[in-house]
Amino acid sequence: MRNTRSVAIAVVLVLAALLNPGARFAAAAGLDDPLDPAAERHIRDFRNAWLGASAPGPRREIVGRPTYSGIGWSIQYPREWTIREANEQFLHVRNPSGTAAFIIANTARLPGLPSAEELRDLVFSRLLGGGPARLIAAERKRIAQVPQTGDDSGVMSLYIVRRQDASGELMLCSIQITILSRGPLGTDYQCFVQSCPERQWVETWKQVFDPMIVSAQFISWWW
Repeated sequence: MRNTRSVAIAVVLVLAALLNPGARFAAAAGLDDPLDPAAERHIRDFRNAWLGASAPGPRREIVGRPTYSGIGWSIQYPREWTIREANEQFLHVRNPSGTAAFIIANTARLPGLPSAEELRDLVFSRLLGGGPARLIAAERKRIAQVPQTGDDSGVMSLYIVRRQDASGELMLCSIQITILSRGPLGTDYQCFVQSCPERQWVETWKQVFDPMIVSAQFISWWW
């Protein structure tokens, strides 16, 4: 009788999960566990630094790292990392194990007037593979380099997302979306994406993500 009741409860819980659309970032086992303390401190400091930065800092060349150049921009990446996809406006590189990624879309366009959150969800699904995830933090600021047009052009949004990949490992992702312009042809935006296992978050930012961002150079863009 006890086994029958347990099975019945399990079936009800499964059906409830299937029938409840929930939030776009749905909870899953492990996603609500406390963050790694070092990663939590880094995210706090990163958010504060991001909010306080009115413009990018000085560019610095990283000796010994290959450079990828698009139209009017370039960025360096670790020699052992490989290019997964690239074109004149886009670069997606990954580490040898495929567990860490850095993605930049210098200028991308979508029809209509999607919100920053809708763009975030699109980036999360298409570029990071989607899956169970939880929004850890969100920030927003306006940047002076983009002309003010009365809409949200020039607004930059930061999202820190915790996701669980197919292996069950917890990943942390930083998604930065900037609305460049909105018009009859659609919405132009820019995004930076960094993703890696949570246990490697601090070290990967120190060794890879920060140097890549510092190495970026934009010639025909607002930076």
